[in-house]
Amino acid sequence: MVLAHFLPGVAERLPRWGPVWDAMTFASRFATPGFVTVFGLTAGFVFLDAARRGDTSRLGGRLLRRVLLLILCIGITHFGMFRTRVLAGDWRVSSWLTAFYCVLSFYALAVASLPVWVRVLARAPAYAAAAAGLVLWTVGAWLAFVAWRDEPADDLAAVIRLYTVSGDYAYLPLMGTALLAMPLGAAVRGAMRAGELDAMLRRVLTLGMVTAAVGVAYGELIGDMSYEGIVNSTVKDPARGWYYMLFGGCAAALVAGLGLIVPRVRRFALALYPLTLAGRCALPLYVAHIMVQPSLAVVDRLMAPSKIEGAGRVVLGLGLIGVLSMALLLRQHMKNPRPPAVTEGDRRMLARAGAAALLALGLGYAVYAGVAVASDSRGRNAHFFYAAGRCWLEGRSPYHFESFGAELGKTFPHPPQPFVYPPTISVLCVPLGLLPWEAARHVFDALSLGALVAVCVFSALLIGRAGPVRWTGPPLWAWTGAALLLLRPIVLCLNVSQMSLIALAGVLGALHFWSNGRWWVCGLLLVVASMKPQLSILVGAYMLVAGWRGVVPGVVLTGLVAGGTLVLSPLGTLRADLAESLTKHLELEFNRWPNYANLPSALGRLGDWGVRAGVASALLVVAWAAWRDRRVAAAAGDGRVVVPLATLLLTLAATGLCSPLHDYDLGLYLPLMAAFGVLGTSRWGWIAAMLPGLLLLARPGAFVAILGRLGMGGAPSSAVTTAGAALVFVAAGAMWLRGTRRDGPVVG
Repeated sequence: MVLAHFLPGVAERLPRWGPVWDAMTFASRFATPGFVTVFGLTAGFVFLDAARRGDTSRLGGRLLRRVLLLILCIGITHFGMFRTRVLAGDWRVSSWLTAFYCVLSFYALAVASLPVWVRVLARAPAYAAAAAGLVLWTVGAWLAFVAWRDEPADDLAAVIRLYTVSGDYAYLPLMGTALLAMPLGAAVRGAMRAGELDAMLRRVLTLGMVTAAVGVAYGELIGDMSYEGIVNSTVKDPARGWYYMLFGGCAAALVAGLGLIVPRVRRFALALYPLTLAGRCALPLYVAHIMVQPSLAVVDRLMAPSKIEGAGRVVLGLGLIGVLSMALLLRQHMKNPRPPAVTEGDRRMLARAGAAALLALGLGYAVYAGVAVASDSRGRNAHFFYAAGRCWLEGRSPYHFESFGAELGKTFPHPPQPFVYPPTISVLCVPLGLLPWEAARHVFDALSLGALVAVCVFSALLIGRAGPVRWTGPPLWAWTGAALLLLRPIVLCLNVSQMSLIALAGVLGALHFWSNGRWWVCGLLLVVASMKPQLSILVGAYMLVAGWRGVVPGVVLTGLVAGGTLVLSPLGTLRADLAESLTKHLELEFNRWPNYANLPSALGRLGDWGVRAGVASALLVVAWAAWRDRRVAAAAGDGRVVVPLATLLLTLAATGLCSPLHDYDLGLYLPLMAAFGVLGTSRWGWIAAMLPGLLLLARPGAFVAILGRLGMGGAPSSAVTTAGAALVFVAAGAMWLRGTRRDGPVVG
């Protein structure tokens, strides 16, 4: 309910996502009626039950301290308003009462009047509460809709009307709701003492559901109820009876339902333990919202002149509240550390749920920032694939610069650029060329998103498998989700419609099926991997040395596809066309330092020999690792090569370090980041293993881009990126060396 108070303010700063925004606003309407209902239940549970038993000796003193505390909290949360009036010299009573008005001002009045109401209700709670509650509602409705329908001209009278009948937190209807709920709280307390709690909770659950249903029927009957009216708050002020019946009944049913479920489902109780802690400190959690504006002011000052807006502003504004809230919850836990008993099954279930939520968050962020957000580069490379497909279908060579440029210009209004992808990409381009351009663009987006999911799945299978395929637990998914959330290259790849994710899915899928002896499936996926040679060459070299049998179908299929594609276009000028396209491609500013964010781009300034030496070194390391793994497999005698995880990490890290990659190709590190979390044997071990990836892919600049423009930031620093790639390589090498000292593959 505390969060529901903040949802409208958060929604106003986010894109209007239609039904999603409406649903958030609708959920926020539970806050005030729900709070008041729970307030009434609690007052009946604690104070009315005590009064029925004759214990009213300390009632006034206890509640007076709470009133003073509420007034202090109002002073803290409204300090800015009071300061403004003091500086303006405005000492009118009506002005200060208006500044004082908020949800806490109602609770100050309600708690102050509670001793009177408790004594009135003590003798016959059910009848007295029904009578008092209905009287308050009737008087409030008559004043709001008849006698005081128009706002008084006198400022003080208008303030009194605001406090009593017309405001969001008007005393008469809200206190009437609380009084109607108080006998239920007292009945629950009595049922607890008599050992009949479950039966009473079932009655409260039924009553709450019936009340909500009657509220809906009543609102429909008078023609006042509508979903749009609830979302737009046009049926909230002045208060409607059906409105409080609907949301108050739901709140009572929720309380009773939790009371029935939590004792029976230990895992549910464990999952709700943070909610239990929050219930012990709801008031300071609410007061903490005063930190939003100061924290945003600090952010604006630090980020000036480029202020962060939208979702980033929401995240930063609520960040300090999040820190304070966690401190409050931890303090409550330390005061009374009695969480429900936790079993290994509970830990596994909660870890799975949290990891799945993190993975969903990462995927959702990647989809939104990579596909939904418009930018100048959105869908750029899809134009190239579509134009190449059209050329092949019409019997022209996409490697002929003028011919390809003319076709590209039909959908891409920019200067012509060459096409240098390998001919196996025709498997993708030709089907796209059969479609209209708009349809082809959406199909490629769908393929890229499917490839992203495939990368996650194949990463999990390779990291978590030893012998037969099996899942090894939630940490893998947690790390994969975290990697997705942090990887700017994933977002950039989706945004510019690059081939990297599709090729990476082919690489990892080929490794998985190759190690299982599914040679022809491996071969088909090698064709997909060959569409981006710089991602697949070192992995292909490893597979060739460690177990050449699985590579043969891939080589055959790749040759057939490439040969058949080349036959579709003129062969006489192919060599000259390809040479011209490569020359023009390398002359592009896009392919110069620092956009090649890896070791070859750094060595390139030393000349061709520097690049050759770096790549040759990587090939030697990978070949030696593959030869050693082949010997281990031969010694096992099962005739099958199982890719040790540490060797896979070393191969992928060498690929990212020693192949010519652009920044969107660095999505190769997604399985690396996931695997490092699994490989770490201690808390500090996996933190150390993650640091290189964080340095490479989640730099402060990337965080600012994520918060400010949902991931579409500027080009990464070449020096930091190269250093990060080198650290990933070193970390993967260290993991690999540690893995060689174990018996069999390293598994999660």
